[in-house]
Amino acid sequence: SKQKEAWDFLKRNFFTPQTWIIPDEVLNKIVTRGDLTMSTIYSSVLKNMMSKRVMMNLSNDELVNGSKAYTMENFYNDMNAAVWAPISSDKTKAQCQRILQKCYVKSLIDLYEGNTEMARMMGGNAAKNDNSDIISMAYYQLTNLKSKLNSMSGSAINTAHYKFLVSLIDKSLTKTESKSSK
Repeated sequence: SKQKEAWDFLKRNFFTPQTWIIPDEVLNKIVTRGDLTMSTIYSSVLKNMMSKRVMMNLSNDELVNGSKAYTMENFYNDMNAAVWAPISSDKTKAQCQRILQKCYVKSLIDLYEGNTEMARMMGGNAAKNDNSDIISMAYYQLTNLKSKLNSMSGSAINTAHYKFLVSLIDKSLTKTESKSSK
């Protein structure tokens, strides 16, 4: 119930575009861009939510508490429902959603490739030697997401966005496959 309560909070205050953070009347007076502000916020929060430490805790909780646990599967189901909500018709909110989606895919790729803070502390080769379910689940999420993105369409900017994300996923899968075959 605590996890569900936390997700409800995140849905309202993180996954729903918070355009009040980047008001035009302020941004027009300072030297910064709203998209960079949102990207920084999204990247930071997702990096923490999708850290190897969090995934290990979810995996261990499932082993200890079985069906009462909030699992990686639950986490990704909730995450995907929030991140891939229909793109808003409001241009500012739509831009925020696309930024969130890019940050999510990049965080998922980092988890899969072992480019996390924990991996860097372990010398950078953590993914190559990682036999945990975390890497398998990240791979599964990337391949499912690639299929989903290939079937998505919309405006020119949304279609370009989806194709770009597919290319990021393809590069990651290809790079990781070529590393593992060496």
